[in-house]
Amino acid sequence: MSKEAEEYKNLGNDAYASGRHTHAIAYYTTAIELDPTNAALFSNRAAAYTKIEEFQKAKYDADMCIELRPEWPKGYWRKGTAEIEAQEYKQAVATFEKGLERSPTDQNLVDGKRKALQMLAVVDNIVGQEYGEFDIDAPAPNPDPVPEPAPAAREADITDAQPTTAPMGDETWPGTMEEEVERINNATDHYSILHVPQDASPEQLRKNYHTLAKMLHPDKCKLPRGEEAMKNLSIAYGTLNNDVKRRNYDAYMDARKENGGNGETFAEWDHRRQETNLPPWVLKIQQYRGCALVLLIILLIILIPLVLLFVVVVLIFYFICVFPRECVLRCCFPEQWEEYKVQKAEEQRKARQRMDEEMQDALHRNV
Repeated sequence: MSKEAEEYKNLGNDAYASGRHTHAIAYYTTAIELDPTNAALFSNRAAAYTKIEEFQKAKYDADMCIELRPEWPKGYWRKGTAEIEAQEYKQAVATFEKGLERSPTDQNLVDGKRKALQMLAVVDNIVGQEYGEFDIDAPAPNPDPVPEPAPAAREADITDAQPTTAPMGDETWPGTMEEEVERINNATDHYSILHVPQDASPEQLRKNYHTLAKMLHPDKCKLPRGEEAMKNLSIAYGTLNNDVKRRNYDAYMDARKENGGNGETFAEWDHRRQETNLPPWVLKIQQYRGCALVLLIILLIILIPLVLLFVVVVLIFYFICVFPRECVLRCCFPEQWEEYKVQKAEEQRKARQRMDEEMQDALHRNV
């Protein structure tokens, strides 16, 4: 995180702690504009939105946090908390369960799921007594149902055809707000979203991102799928702006070209690849709570005897190799013993002298 973004984050934290949640959102928003790939900033802003009951925006920021750091449980906790406050208890349970699949020992997720289940039971009990069987999260009956819109194109919607990249150097780019929202949501890869070739420089990535981000900012773009487009844009830039993630994404693109696409998103592909790099016994251990403490205790039990064994070996070596020599010289060869004592004393004197010289050099080195 840049120094300037860190300053705005700290200002946001201070405002949040003092109850000025609207000011905190403004500070976090500025920090996100400076560092759009920082998951902690989206997490903090989600908490502030929850406090002012802007639950939809809180869930959007929590989703961004999850996309940027899928292994971090805080994003799932933020989203689940916002859903509880919005009385969407079934969705909250599903969110906490999804987070617990990745972090089964996280206490916040465990407590959140328990609270959501309790609230769900209470509401179902109250409503059920009055109206009979009733699903609190089910949509209200509509005699004239509105037909569902076509599902939004996702990164996973990959056909056997090769991914297409929007033509670069187009003088008509960027298009209107409606055109860019449609283009981004239908793009099949991150490069197409940012309207750059695969060998684009970091400067070109940054320039195109800022151009599109200004157009699609939630405060300016009120289109139905505008937030989705902004989310896809931030994810694309966060991936390609990081050298390591970009190399991984290029490897994902190559793999996708080879097998024609198997429906995996980049996050799913990267997570699966990381999982395969871990030994099976490590994956098994991760499923159980408290395993880290147990492993630490076992390690200490193994190391303590090894340390004691090392001390015993050193003592045995001393009594076998060093101590008998001195005893033999003292008892059988008094003249050699006197010479040995003088030699040892001289070695100790020289060692002390070297130490004194080194200390003097260190004290007067800069004089």
